[in-house]
Amino acid sequence: MPDMLTAALKYGWHGTPVFPLNPADKSPLCPHGFYDATANEKQIRRWWRRWPSAMIGMPTGPRTRIWVLDIDVALGDPHPMAPLFAIYGPLPDTAASTTPRGGTHFFFKWDGADIRNSQGKLAPNVDVRGHGGYVAIPPSVRSDGTPYRWSSTGIKATEAPHWLVDEILKVQSSDEPRLESPIITVNGTPQPPSGGPSSTRDRIWARTALEQECANVVAAPVGTRNAALNRAAFNLFQIVASGALGEQEVGDRLFAAANACGLVVDDGAPQVLATIKSGACAGFKRPRYRPRY
Repeated sequence: MPDMLTAALKYGWHGTPVFPLNPADKSPLCPHGFYDATANEKQIRRWWRRWPSAMIGMPTGPRTRIWVLDIDVALGDPHPMAPLFAIYGPLPDTAASTTPRGGTHFFFKWDGADIRNSQGKLAPNVDVRGHGGYVAIPPSVRSDGTPYRWSSTGIKATEAPHWLVDEILKVQSSDEPRLESPIITVNGTPQPPSGGPSSTRDRIWARTALEQECANVVAAPVGTRNAALNRAAFNLFQIVASGALGEQEVGDRLFAAANACGLVVDDGAPQVLATIKSGACAGFKRPRYRPRY
């Protein structure tokens, strides 16, 4: 049996947030699931001292900048992705692991596309783990003793081919309603969010604000972290209201920043999420645009 604590710590040391999973059914053992995932060494040690055989879970989506394609191929059956491979060609070399059921997890870089969880929509026995999802990662061992193993050595996650992202987004949009931003009230008149940034300068300005506000939260001293998070949420969701940033990405980045500074461990995920929501609701009411000089 691999030393799960040591393995989980190694992921944390490299900046990958992890959390414990039940080896019987892959369900999270921590109260808030993947929202509790952290790279904090003290918290990781607490978890795996309590559950030494727990599998290692990793969130997928904007927080880790990774999404996963999960393909199961039964012995003797045709490959479920064969029709797509015939049109576009095979998948590129990327980080991959073999699952206890004999399937393969392909790890791809998150490039900002709204890739969400799905089961069997891209092809039979093909699942996608994206925004709001998680996967078990090696050297996790299932309760029956079957491990997850890296099937690629020394290969890092690469960008997915455009055709694969396009196909996933297409099947998502065909039968799932998209999450819309809340209606913004301006001078008492309900108005939808702006259609988005109008120039490259707008995009650069918005991305710079996102990076700076998150950096401010990460660097906030103890005693000021909650206020810094609320202020960052207010400032950034003003920009979300203008259409220059995405609501989901901003929320995820703020939560990751709160986790990085230790606020999630100290105050708990529900309180952190409430702080973000409070700032976001206030910011939505006052859309902010790039200053024109």
